[in-house]
Amino acid sequence: MFMRSLATRGHVGGIATATRECVSILGRSGFDLVLVESTGIGQEDIPFARGLVDQQILVLGPDYGSRLQLQKISMLEEADIVVVNKYDLTGARTASAELQERLALNRRGQKLLATVAMRHRDSGVDQLFKEVLR
Repeated sequence: MFMRSLATRGHVGGIATATRECVSILGRSGFDLVLVESTGIGQEDIPFARGLVDQQILVLGPDYGSRLQLQKISMLEEADIVVVNKYDLTGARTASAELQERLALNRRGQKLLATVAMRHRDSGVDQLFKEVLR
């Protein structure tokens, strides 16, 4: 396992300019799975250019805002998997239902998962890894 943080150094869009090169080097070095995390992004940002990653995962807490906010989050159209994290918090079930309705409008068959990432052996996290490895 290899983990490295890359500073964006003011580059807008959620990832560092060197990310594409780093992913390429790791792939050529024999890494089968490379996870790329973006910085927190705005509603209109889509951090991963086509071809950089095989799958895009958007992780949201149940406190993302209102249904209206969901219409503004561009990444909801691009993500292959959407995760409601902190599913143990108040409002998580409502958030999940609202997200499911929003994703149905995309007609892309996107997966919606629920996780409690702070819980050891969380079944939602296990399901997420299964989906990523498909």
